[in-house]
Amino acid sequence: MKLDPLKTKRAAAWKCYKDCPVQTVLILKKIDITNLVKLSKKFKLNMLLCYCLCKSANNIEEFHYRLIDNQLYKFDNMCVNMVIKGKDGLIYLCDVPFDDNFENFCKNYYEYVGKCHEENKNLSLNNVASISTSNLSSYNFDACLNTSCQAFNVPLFIWSKFYTKKFRKYINLSFQFNHIQMDGEHVIEFFKNLEFNIKNIKNIIK
Repeated sequence: MKLDPLKTKRAAAWKCYKDCPVQTVLILKKIDITNLVKLSKKFKLNMLLCYCLCKSANNIEEFHYRLIDNQLYKFDNMCVNMVIKGKDGLIYLCDVPFDDNFENFCKNYYEYVGKCHEENKNLSLNNVASISTSNLSSYNFDACLNTSCQAFNVPLFIWSKFYTKKFRKYINLSFQFNHIQMDGEHVIEFFKNLEFNIKNIKNIIK
């Protein structure tokens, strides 16, 4: 749905940042994923993390805003976008629709990722609020800043290989967002949701 930004809660942010050449903000956070790693023998770790990211963002209104061609939109549904390697060895982008029901999300994940891999093509969904992810799990890094441009003007999560510290498992997570879409308070709310969902993942997926 196309919005008049001056009639939304983002009016002040729109006035402040719409003409800025760089509108993005980068947040770095160490995330305890011990509970996800414990479940990774049964479920793919990437799928578990993508589910937790979407679930943590889905109930925050600001995560449903998108800036497209200098226009503000709001979408009801959400998906997670991920980088997939095709059978041909090349890289493709795959949108997986989010469902709060974990079993349904699992089905969506395997269906869409499998199709993207087998058919060697991008799979994109329309009229959804996309959360972009990049799993760099083959190496451990401290931070990652992505290109700031309209083509990647969505909340973007990049994480590293998990590591062990005092018997706990952690990843370094980079979160990049457009300041027109959300403020720091929404980011704090998201990370609180994320920590809660990871901590309680066993109860959530039952």
